[in-house]
Amino acid sequence: MDEFLQHWYASFYQGAMHGICLTQVRDDGMVYIHDDYLQIAGLNGKRKQKIRDNYYQVIADIFAIHPDLVEAAKTAIAQNMEMEKVRGIFRPKAGLGKDA
Repeated sequence: MDEFLQHWYASFYQGAMHGICLTQVRDDGMVYIHDDYLQIAGLNGKRKQKIRDNYYQVIADIFAIHPDLVEAAKTAIAQNMEMEKVRGIFRPKAGLGKDA
């Protein structure tokens, strides 16, 4: 595994790492994904949408990250959150509804 992937995987086991966040700056704006939320911002405004149904494909198309790597990251995040719960250090999102 190359050095970047080692650091990328390790980052998902850090405290309070509860979701995938990806950003790409382009000449014409910026693309941002956090969990299943996509935002594309540019000179002509912003476009926001949920990407639940095609999550892996959107990430592959925009960021060229293979779906297997995204799945491995999601697994690592779930394991990290479970370890936080076991150790009593898990902090759910504060101030948000029960669906947060």
